[in-house]
Amino acid sequence: MGLTSRTPTEAAPPDPAPGAVAVAGTAGAARARAADGPEGGGDPRPLTGEPLCLDLLNTRWHDRHGHHDLLAGTDGLARWLAGSRAAHRYRDGDLRADAATLAVARQARSALAVVAGRRPPDPPDPAALDAFNRLLEPGRIRRLLTPAGPVERTDVADPARLLGWLAAADYLTLLAGDPGRIRTCADPSCGLYFLDTSRNGSRRWCAGAGTGCGNRAKAARHYARRTRSAPLPHPSA
Repeated sequence: MGLTSRTPTEAAPPDPAPGAVAVAGTAGAARARAADGPEGGGDPRPLTGEPLCLDLLNTRWHDRHGHHDLLAGTDGLARWLAGSRAAHRYRDGDLRADAATLAVARQARSALAVVAGRRPPDPPDPAALDAFNRLLEPGRIRRLLTPAGPVERTDVADPARLLGWLAAADYLTLLAGDPGRIRTCADPSCGLYFLDTSRNGSRRWCAGAGTGCGNRAKAARHYARRTRSAPLPHPSA
């Protein structure tokens, strides 16, 4: 299959009933299911719009309602694809929100989570690298000269494996740029990924809607300063 491109999935548990978006947290699941239909908005995640590979990682998250997984079924996959940076491929039919693509998306997410979660100086896990590289096996980029000028075409024989290839290739692109800008939220209870695009590279928090990560840290520091500066009580007579 030849697909025009100018930029370069976890063995899954059984799918829940169709339409499920969040897999844990009763209130959170109800809120997610109440969102708009799978083809249009309604993405219940607190952080969206990141590069494709990081956005895929952020399809799992947790909040005060519990743990959630946007890829719990094909409805959630459709919702994610429609708002992702691969949305044009979804609209054009190159990517499909079917069971085969869902399985690949989960495999890619698991492979990405291991390689992206490695913290130097820990050495790379050969098995993790192998799982990641398998995502790239089914595709290649062909450079061609056409009447319209030079083009690059992504050839992936199996349409269901295109998403895994795109996510892995996107991660390699980020690594080739400034890998230090690939971050996880500084709040240890959060875990969302983002690409730090700030001018001085100082972003620390996910800035996700409703997470309040940075605000909680600021409030804790403020409380600690006030506690340290508070006068000691006079000893009782």
